[in-house]
Amino acid sequence: MPLQTHSPLQVGDTVGRYLVEACVGEGGMGQVFRAWDATLERRVALKIIRVDLIDQEDSLTRFQREAQILARLDHPGICRVYDWLDHQGTLVMAMEWVDGASLASVIKRGAMPLGTAVGLLRGVAHALAAAHAKGVIHRDLKPSNIVLTSEGTAKILDFGLAKSLEAGHLDAAPDGSRARTAAADTRSLPGSGSSPSPDRTLTQSGLVLGTRGFMAPELLEGAPATAASDLYALGVVASLLITGDRRAGEGRDAGTPPRAIPRPRSGSKAHPPGPHALWSLIDRLRSPDPASRPTAREVVAALDRLQAPPSPAWWAAGAAVVTLVLVSLGLWAYGRGALPEFSRAHQAKLVVVPLQNRTGSPGLETAAGTTATDLLEYLLRSFPQVEVVQDFYSRSGAAEARPRLQAREAAAERAFIQRVVARTAADLVLLGEVEPVPGSERVRLRVRLMDAGGQPRVTREVVSRAAVFEPGLAVPAVLRELGRALSPLGPPRDLPPIPSTEVLEAYGRGLERFIQGDTPQALPLLERAALEAPRFPPVVVSYASALNRSGDPRAQPTLQWARSAARQAGDRYSEARAVIEMAFRARAEARPNEEALFMEALSLAREEGDKDLQARVMNELGVYWIDRENWVAARSLLDPALDLATQWGTRWLRGSILVNLANLAKYQGRGAEARRLYEASIANADILEDWQLIATTRNNLAILDFEEGAVAAAERTWLEVLRVRRLHADRLGECRVQLNLGIAAFMQKRFDQAQARFESALAGSRQLNVVQIQGRALYRLGDLLRAQGRLTQAAIRLLEALEPLKQGGTPANQAEALAALAECKARQGDTGGAERLIEEAWRLTTRDSPQVLRARAWVQHLRGQHREARESLAAALAAPRDRDPEHQAELQALRSAWGRRS
Repeated sequence: MPLQTHSPLQVGDTVGRYLVEACVGEGGMGQVFRAWDATLERRVALKIIRVDLIDQEDSLTRFQREAQILARLDHPGICRVYDWLDHQGTLVMAMEWVDGASLASVIKRGAMPLGTAVGLLRGVAHALAAAHAKGVIHRDLKPSNIVLTSEGTAKILDFGLAKSLEAGHLDAAPDGSRARTAAADTRSLPGSGSSPSPDRTLTQSGLVLGTRGFMAPELLEGAPATAASDLYALGVVASLLITGDRRAGEGRDAGTPPRAIPRPRSGSKAHPPGPHALWSLIDRLRSPDPASRPTAREVVAALDRLQAPPSPAWWAAGAAVVTLVLVSLGLWAYGRGALPEFSRAHQAKLVVVPLQNRTGSPGLETAAGTTATDLLEYLLRSFPQVEVVQDFYSRSGAAEARPRLQAREAAAERAFIQRVVARTAADLVLLGEVEPVPGSERVRLRVRLMDAGGQPRVTREVVSRAAVFEPGLAVPAVLRELGRALSPLGPPRDLPPIPSTEVLEAYGRGLERFIQGDTPQALPLLERAALEAPRFPPVVVSYASALNRSGDPRAQPTLQWARSAARQAGDRYSEARAVIEMAFRARAEARPNEEALFMEALSLAREEGDKDLQARVMNELGVYWIDRENWVAARSLLDPALDLATQWGTRWLRGSILVNLANLAKYQGRGAEARRLYEASIANADILEDWQLIATTRNNLAILDFEEGAVAAAERTWLEVLRVRRLHADRLGECRVQLNLGIAAFMQKRFDQAQARFESALAGSRQLNVVQIQGRALYRLGDLLRAQGRLTQAAIRLLEALEPLKQGGTPANQAEALAALAECKARQGDTGGAERLIEEAWRLTTRDSPQVLRARAWVQHLRGQHREARESLAAALAAPRDRDPEHQAELQALRSAWGRRS
């Protein structure tokens, strides 16, 4: 949920020793922020009471009480509290940061494997037992309050409605009996001032607290909460985990009379397949009689028995029968299931190839090749046996393009599949076509699932009801047939509602133009589709992406709309796409929330379980830290991203990560390693036939040549890269290459040509609103004037460069501009102002860069400190050549001239 603008806590605030990084969620009572503990170097969660509840005494007291309760619940299955602080009058709770996915999002993917579900339930029951033993009832146990950590364990969150049994009022003891206990310690938490005691009774008469669907029947009838109430909720959660039926926790809205609520029959045998003992336990947990429910400790013991290995005697008696049943079932499933070797635990990498139009009607090209293909990809993401990866061979103008199969011959098809597998390492390739039905006016959609060797695994088709092909009807129908082939034992797959034929027609035509780079023609079509289907995530996200890539000011609110639509639809992939686009926009505009947005996208990708998307986001985060010269943080993201991309991603993604790792090696002075990584990236790019990846990598190899002194060879490479970027209308890439070409001309004293190239880069970056390149181009223009001795004009350009460099440049970029400006001031007689600028530049880089040393040498020389000036020049020349190759000749000339004078 987006951070409210009037929240007392904002990104960038410092609370005690914690630096606020991002708002990550908002619940019924509080907002939660991700923060960094600079002292212990770990992430934490900061929770504050919601702004609209700050003035409500009961809410504040409940918030304080949550911290007290969590502080005394020291259990690995319960989120720990670290600290309690006051921030500008707002109470802030510092808690353990739990990295993982909520159980609610896991359940949306379907039933869990039985063994995993039992282990997870045992962990939750164990944590509840620890809480109940200390007199604490959770009162709001539900899947969204349980996190499945990256280690596969469960952790209970949000004790905001928790109730202490030591509160001094009539309640129930952990064993379910009625008891009145002594008043508990009522000391206030630090920073609470004279706030009311957190232990006073907060529950008003007749007030129902909790979440309907997970509340025990007695609570809906007005009875007080007990430990048995938590156990009822655990029974509902267990049903959800094992069946995957989300209706198990629904159906109890506020308008339902409590006595009219249907209650499960104890001992009912109407259960899905599973151990009878487990369902007997769940029936006991969901019993309408609180006294009949087991305690949390009893649940742990029962689940331990379920997980215990069978005795040798039982095994000897039943081994033959069980083996026969399993073999028979396995053979039957293999014969009936298309992908017996793939499952939720071992997914297949699947590439969807654009469908062929074999009807002879040009009007169906877009419907088949774009609209139906996009729908297939979108809906297949809900299939647990596969992970969809995309095959991009280039990135033209605005969006990615995908290779299409044109031929019909079997040999050409096999060769095409081989190339797809080489680019993506896919396990499966989905081909398809729209073709006429012989002897009829109708058409059919046929899809074929091919393995990596080009052999068909399953074929399914559906015939249209009329002579018109309607992707919104045909694609869901053929995927239901495919689902039955993939999971013959599983329930029919629920697919989301699809927009009307008219909406899909506008969407497909707009998406096709966007892919082709014709954004002006795409936008009206995508806008029409989005306005007609405002809750269908792919449509809204594509419209927002087109606005974003074109620099339209409507992009930001539309991206927020796209994120909201995807979140409401439970579509984590589309939500992550929207957040990634927002992060790219923040990067281009040099806004401070870029990292927070990429971190949010990474969390969504992990929640979705999409490893390819995770690697893509980690790669972008690596770029973020490279730009800030935090080499350790960059490598900590890029190395695991490369591992994920190698296993789950495409060659395009792997090549991009290799480029960034090579850039990192180059910036750290490891030229040989950088060259090896660039060449590995080019090997990927050649297989992909991806012009952009090839151009980017060759551009960076030319930079290595340039830094090693091969200026003419580097310039020739850059001119070829410029030709390729112009051919593909890559304006941003053209700006970057123009900067490099300008530096090469500067180094060879072709100053007029250098100025023209820098001016071209500046004009292009202003049109694209890319502040980083604007700042670098302005600095280069100022530095060129400085080298020519035109100091007043140079100072104007350098001052102009500082603002965009502060917004979007690196600390080194800013230090270079400050050092050049300091030299101008010194040579104009203001040595005191020059020294202040040199000090500021030094603080930015915490080292004497060649540019800073050159500026300091000028100050020393002009003050008559000739020996110190020569030493500064010598130190600048001794720095690694790659830090400042373009000024080496200038430094040599200065040292020679000053040496003769002295």
